Amino acid sequence: MTNYPVLKPSGIVWLGDIPKHWKVEKLKYISKLINDGTHFTPQYLDDTEGGIVFLRVTDIHDRFIDLQTVKRISLEEHEEINRRCNPERGDLLLSKNGTIGLTKVIDWDFPCSLFVSLCLIKPLNKLNSYFLDYVFKSGLIDVQLDAGSKATTVTNLHLEKIREFQIVLPLIQEQNAITHYLDQVTQQIDEALRLKKEQLEQLDTYRKTLIQETVTKGLDKNVPLSKSGVDWIGDVPKHWKIERLKDICDDILSGGTPKSNVIEYWEGGHIVWLSPTDFQDYDDSDYVGNSRVKITNIGYADCSAKLLPVGTVIMTSRASIGLAKISSEILCTNQGFMNFICRAKLNNKFLLYLINSFLGFKFQNIATGTTFLEISRRTVKQEKIPLPTFDEQTAIVNFLDKKMEQIARLKANIKEQITELEAYRKSLIYECVTGKRQVIL
Repeated sequence: MTNYPVLKPSGIVWLGDIPKHWKVEKLKYISKLINDGTHFTPQYLDDTEGGIVFLRVTDIHDRFIDLQTVKRISLEEHEEINRRCNPERGDLLLSKNGTIGLTKVIDWDFPCSLFVSLCLIKPLNKLNSYFLDYVFKSGLIDVQLDAGSKATTVTNLHLEKIREFQIVLPLIQEQNAITHYLDQVTQQIDEALRLKKEQLEQLDTYRKTLIQETVTKGLDKNVPLSKSGVDWIGDVPKHWKIERLKDICDDILSGGTPKSNVIEYWEGGHIVWLSPTDFQDYDDSDYVGNSRVKITNIGYADCSAKLLPVGTVIMTSRASIGLAKISSEILCTNQGFMNFICRAKLNNKFLLYLINSFLGFKFQNIATGTTFLEISRRTVKQEKIPLPTFDEQTAIVNFLDKKMEQIARLKANIKEQITELEAYRKSLIYECVTGKRQVIL
């Protein structure tokens, strides 16, 4: 690739110069039709193999349409919907509601209907639909959205806005050449991204396996083993014990919520009051010490929650059951948590590793409830875990901490490479579809 020898001003500040023989056109002038699907939810058929395919945004996330999971509608409803827009091979689908900016060129011949969340674009002969697909993937459209409303935050993209999108238009022969070139290069980049993401999955698998083996088998691989008597634990070192959590924790406490919801309980609050959503702010940490909402003294006095000391193991007991972290500050939690205070017999970090390796999954499997699943305090207290000596627990924790740090560094490095590859992919597409780089015919 090289640069085009002769450029001209595009007349658009954010676009800059373009090749002299290229044009800037509004999408509505180079399309036969721009319209969305039905605004009414049709009657879905029970038979996954009969009827006509009905596409929504969720159906175009992947490279191929999964015909086993799509909704299907009757031929009569399909014919009625298709009076509004009739998808055909070579048309472009664009998601315009909820998750917006996803695109897919129709490369199939089976009939289908569209929901309102999808926009159908039928290009004129002067516009290659695959070239247009790359235009949307380049970020060129993002800058044309309203200020502060990029594709990642907009929840509804109106048809009139889509019709007004400005497209840089080369000759059709150049569009074909650019598309062919980008198909080849992006395929290589996508393969590199696939391998990087596979490495992340392998590291996650190794991490889980390492933790599980270490907290149940210890560091000495030559030590004699014996049956634990607990199916999910398996064999453990012969000198280890199997103990109930109630017998080795100083205390196991549920969280609590005020009996009523009045402004005085929250306004000006200074006591950290954890809810499960707060864990999202600490995804990459084993520790949690702050909350989005604070509770006041009178609010705290009106609920059953207790102030928990630093070092408490805090585990979600509702919704996403079995997520655990350690408190780095004195705090309290709402009723969506089970809180383990460990001192004399149980190393809190050892318990954390136990929960985050497989004990949390065990709690998920035995949770009960009708409105929502939860694990009761009584059940948790009766649960048995493998228990090495306290010194062995500390040694295991120190070993795993070092290993987890190494794995975290490897994952961070791979994620950085993924970010760079994704940025390069988008930048390359942008430069090609805007004429910043010339693709030789």
